[in-house]
Amino acid sequence: MTRRMVRSSNLLVCGFLFALIAFLTCLNREVKSQGDDDILDSLEDIQSADVCRETARFEHSYPQNRTSAGVIRLLHERNDEQSSENFTRLCIATCCSANYSSGCDYVWVFGDKCFSLECRTAESCRPLRAREMKSMMVQMKEEVGQVAVSGDQQPDTGATEAAGSTSPPTTSSDVDTLTVNTPKDLYIVQLPESTLKIFGSVYPLPKEGVEYNWRWEVSGGEGGTVEGSTEPTLVLSHLVQGFYKIKVTVTTSDGKMATSYVNVSVVPAPAENEPPQVVLQGNPSVTIRLPDNTWAFDASKSTDDGVNPLRFKWELISKPVGAPSMDPVYEPEISVTDLQEGNYVFMITVTDEGGLTANKQTTITVEPAKDDPPTADTGGSTYTVQLPDTNVTVNANASKDDHGIVKYEWEQLEGDPVNIKGVKSKYLYLSGLQKGKYQFKLTVEDAKGQTDSKIVSIVVKAESINPPIAEAGENQKVFFPENSVKLDGSHSSDAYKIKSYSWDILSGPKDVTIQDPTEKVTMVTNLHIEGESPTVYTFQLNVTNHRNLFATSQVNITVYKNDSIPPTADAGSDVFINLPQNSVILDGKGSHDDFGIASYQWTKSLDSPAAGLVVDHSDRSAVLMLTNLVVGVYNYTLCVENKNGVSNCDSVTVTVYPEPNADSIVQMVIDAEVTSFPTSSLESLMLAIKLELERNQLDNVQVDVLFVHQYGSDTIVEFTVKMTDVMKEFNGSLVLEKLSQYQGGGTLRGVTIKSIDTKVCLNACSGHGRCEQRSKKCICDVFWMENFFTSNFGLKRSNCEWSVLYFALIICAIILVFITTCLLLCCCYVKRKQVKRRRRIKYALLKSHDEDDPVHLLPRGKNSVMVSESDSEEEVLFDQKSSVSMESPPPRYTSGNSKSKHRKSSSLINGIIPR
Repeated sequence: MTRRMVRSSNLLVCGFLFALIAFLTCLNREVKSQGDDDILDSLEDIQSADVCRETARFEHSYPQNRTSAGVIRLLHERNDEQSSENFTRLCIATCCSANYSSGCDYVWVFGDKCFSLECRTAESCRPLRAREMKSMMVQMKEEVGQVAVSGDQQPDTGATEAAGSTSPPTTSSDVDTLTVNTPKDLYIVQLPESTLKIFGSVYPLPKEGVEYNWRWEVSGGEGGTVEGSTEPTLVLSHLVQGFYKIKVTVTTSDGKMATSYVNVSVVPAPAENEPPQVVLQGNPSVTIRLPDNTWAFDASKSTDDGVNPLRFKWELISKPVGAPSMDPVYEPEISVTDLQEGNYVFMITVTDEGGLTANKQTTITVEPAKDDPPTADTGGSTYTVQLPDTNVTVNANASKDDHGIVKYEWEQLEGDPVNIKGVKSKYLYLSGLQKGKYQFKLTVEDAKGQTDSKIVSIVVKAESINPPIAEAGENQKVFFPENSVKLDGSHSSDAYKIKSYSWDILSGPKDVTIQDPTEKVTMVTNLHIEGESPTVYTFQLNVTNHRNLFATSQVNITVYKNDSIPPTADAGSDVFINLPQNSVILDGKGSHDDFGIASYQWTKSLDSPAAGLVVDHSDRSAVLMLTNLVVGVYNYTLCVENKNGVSNCDSVTVTVYPEPNADSIVQMVIDAEVTSFPTSSLESLMLAIKLELERNQLDNVQVDVLFVHQYGSDTIVEFTVKMTDVMKEFNGSLVLEKLSQYQGGGTLRGVTIKSIDTKVCLNACSGHGRCEQRSKKCICDVFWMENFFTSNFGLKRSNCEWSVLYFALIICAIILVFITTCLLLCCCYVKRKQVKRRRRIKYALLKSHDEDDPVHLLPRGKNSVMVSESDSEEEVLFDQKSSVSMESPPPRYTSGNSKSKHRKSSSLINGIIPR
């Protein structure tokens, strides 16, 4: 029970403390908010009086000269309760306050701090954009002023000047060490002004009881007067042209010291500034016709006597009614799209560094799309009808218009009444015609209301009383054992219509069979030869019209034995063409045979290039059609065979030469299909290429498009560049050098370029190979290879610079040097180990006077032998040259304490040393 009460009391205490903390936090926020609101209210009063106001904002921007742009003062630090917008407004309000308004050109919000920025020059504070930087600049003046070069404006004591830093400067409250600063590191004084004041500031500010002592030292220059060399403010007067170096030193009474340096450059009086000159490339007044609705102007060649870049501004002065407006463009080039019918006037204004301007107007006249009137066409001016036929159909299918015909109308001008249908359509149906002449007028109209007419006559002739015309066909030859032939009377005719056909045999063996003697086309079988000579059959065709008038025609069929001579093959004359023409037609119609050629066969020799496609299986006909030919010599053979199976052959040669100007053709690959790449985009792209070449010192050039075709999902554009005055084409490699920035791809006038290269490979391959046209890679000769350093780095150009023999020798030499170096290192290592091995000292056994006395071993130099404790029994060396007199068996000796080792040593000594 007691524990529960204690726990409950603890919870109550914690809750009370939490509520108290929340209350104090809210109270603090309210106080801060009230203070901020007071400043914001003052901002509204100031802006209502039009004294201080925000003129522009630049998001993600910072001053061009960063913290060296001018005098910077810390205004506020943002707390967690303030929103970004309220914090910015608070900074603006402070900037507009009486303490800062005179020297606040920009408010610079950097992270959670904001600063006032008093610019040295408008250019030093020009906002630069950086997407990744959390920084914003708010312009507070329409025209940003310039701090006087004489230094007459007293800087704020809390201002700091930092150069080369990417973060805002610190205030004096942040500095622990003594620092002396001047508003600028470099002062520029332009004559005739010859006086300069330089204000010094020290951080931190002087504390009570501490004195600051100033000392200014001036060197350089050829004249001038110095005042206040021991004061915070240095006054220089009567300055002359030259460069002055100034050192400022501040010492304190408590032993601190700080030093800073200032440079003063006195430059001569400025020359009189001349206004710039506007230079437009191309005609300033152009006329285009819809659907082309894009154009571009370029003023980048404009000139000025100054050294700083010019500022450009394009404005739309006038436009057609209903056309969209355009914001000013601050670039030397302008490209306008979606132009509508009417007149556009643009003005380019060029401003130099001194503020002088020049302008020029350009005009674009957009004419409506061409709309030609339609053309009425009835397929002929006269139709003929032969009675008893009384119906006819007249059609206007051949009528045309560039934008389409919307209306057809037929009108009868002459003739008896007749039944008419389709007077509002393409087809006019007439029936109930009688002998005589009829005239009808066709009128067509397009969407613009333009019309065209055509008069057609219909002549109805009386019923014919002439007999029909019979046509049995040409005489034919048959080679036995072939025994059948086709009889064709389909070419027979009559003024109205043929009612019946009839075939009869007039001469020759009668045992032949006419399969369908009443048809206009029939087959005759069972033909044969009687005797040794050819047999001739004569057949007659009888035709009858609707008036029972008839006509006849004969045809002879000659049957020969199968012993004809071979046919004559004629493949035609040799053919010579130049690329880009890559198609050719070979005519073998000159081949002939006494009894007719049954088949044709074209074949290509095995030593001919593999390129070349046969069109529509024409290799089995008299005329061979070839396409996709490449440079080379092609040999084709034509073999013909007659009906008896006898054949004969003839050959023809096709020689394909390279393009005469192939070296000057440049090939561009565009990331777009031909169907989605309009002519306007192509012309705009060619204009941009022309401007790019002229910018790269190829003046007065003309870009000619030779060929545009589809390649996969891309579009390939081939063009040449020539000089307009002499019409001489530039070499493709020179054009490619001027457009080198687009070789790996890029974007020009909104068109994505994948690559740009010469059409033919102009690489000489170092004189040791040939260039493969499709891949533009070198195929090296025998014993030569590519220098992979040049091909992968620098120009990245395929080559055949290295000799295989020299490369192999160099590799072998490198390997030999490496092996030799390794062997030398190994030998040195082994030798060093041997030198470090401990040198053994040899000992000899001394004669003992007492057999029981211990043995003493003393070194004797080279003639001594002794066993050391570190040596094994096998390593003990004895010098047989030493003479030792021993009357009793030598004492036993061992390197250890074991008796068995004594015995072994003794026996060894007895066996080696003579007694």
